[in-house]
Amino acid sequence: MASKHWLVVGISGVTCAGKTTLANRLLASLPTVAVYLGQDEYIYSDEFPGHLLSPPALGGLNRDSLRSIDMDRMVEDIHVILNTTSPRLGSFSSVSVPREWERVNAAALKVGNRPAPSLRECSAYMPVLLLDGYLLFNHADIPPLCDLLYFTTLPKDECWKRRKKRVYASQCQDVKLYFELCVWPKYKEHFQQMIESVSNICFKNGCTDPDTLYLSVFQDIMQKLEINKQYRSFHH
Repeated sequence: MASKHWLVVGISGVTCAGKTTLANRLLASLPTVAVYLGQDEYIYSDEFPGHLLSPPALGGLNRDSLRSIDMDRMVEDIHVILNTTSPRLGSFSSVSVPREWERVNAAALKVGNRPAPSLRECSAYMPVLLLDGYLLFNHADIPPLCDLLYFTTLPKDECWKRRKKRVYASQCQDVKLYFELCVWPKYKEHFQQMIESVSNICFKNGCTDPDTLYLSVFQDIMQKLEINKQYRSFHH
């Protein structure tokens, strides 16, 4: 495993393909300490001078690039967590981004019998770090840290159908034009870069029933946790 003390799961994919929903359901249901880090939390403010500019026909900023994300800080936070050998929920005060560790409503996410925090912390399973981000695997430091890598895909029409329903606080440009000139071209560019440089990615169809998608990833993680548990028991 990439870490001796943690199982690291990376969840990336095209915008609106269900990455965060999947991560939240896993966070709610895994029977051990589970910590979530989202790449969106590290996006620079609009005042940051390093953003790319959108094409002239659109104007404004293009935030669909690694230049818009403070990846140094995200990687630093990841290492703070991975260096914690006896984690407890809410114990990462040195991580630079505030988080709501228990913010997931399991009932709303259709996750029954959610493990209590006290039971998670006493679990025989190793803790799990869930990483979520649309450009997660395009940063060279992230894939080597992950034990499981997932990438959710969508066809362009379905992606736009979902994205147009969202409201982005920092987005003042024409939403359709921004999708056509920035979001989708950058997605294709980053996707090509990723498949040329990263191996062992498990691709998931974002049109799949969310319950089916969740169960397949949950079972993969539990299999890894069981193998690690048995290995540690044998060697102790």
